[in-house]
Amino acid sequence: MARVVEELGLQSQARQEIEVKLGRHLIRAYELPTQVARTDTTSFSVNHQQGDSPEENLLRYGYSKDKRPDLLQYRQLLATLDPMGMPLLSATLEGNGADDPLYLPTWQKMVKVIGHKKFVFIADCKAGSIATRATIAANGGIYCVPVPMSGQNPQYLFQWVLDPPAETVEIRLPRQKEKR
Repeated sequence: MARVVEELGLQSQARQEIEVKLGRHLIRAYELPTQVARTDTTSFSVNHQQGDSPEENLLRYGYSKDKRPDLLQYRQLLATLDPMGMPLLSATLEGNGADDPLYLPTWQKMVKVIGHKKFVFIADCKAGSIATRATIAANGGIYCVPVPMSGQNPQYLFQWVLDPPAETVEIRLPRQKEKR
């Protein structure tokens, strides 16, 4: 068994295929809803000595949310199916990388597992870059991410409140009574 796990660790393509097939099987076997899926990353600080070859090690010094730049860390990505939170994808990543470039490839992998693009992809503002949102939309996907309050976004939002770029449309929750 150890030899099988070791071999799978060396073959990332095989791991990805297993993840896709297993996820599809679970969705189909349990007739799970596939309208909403979400993803997020987090970091974990560890008290550990850095190895001889930092390039081959996931444990690296990076931006520490724990305010502990003296500790090595790694990051974990998890993509789940809502509302039950069933894991679809998981990845353990080096501790010194940015999360932004992970969201588009994660959405693409989720499409493979879920089997269609018509699910709402929920993520944090790091998935809100114009390039990520445009690519998802151009490929027929749907997303719900907060717009990052950086760059010109605050100025655009302020202007849109004062002068909406399109006619406003009232949105209601199902079973919500209309105003009288």
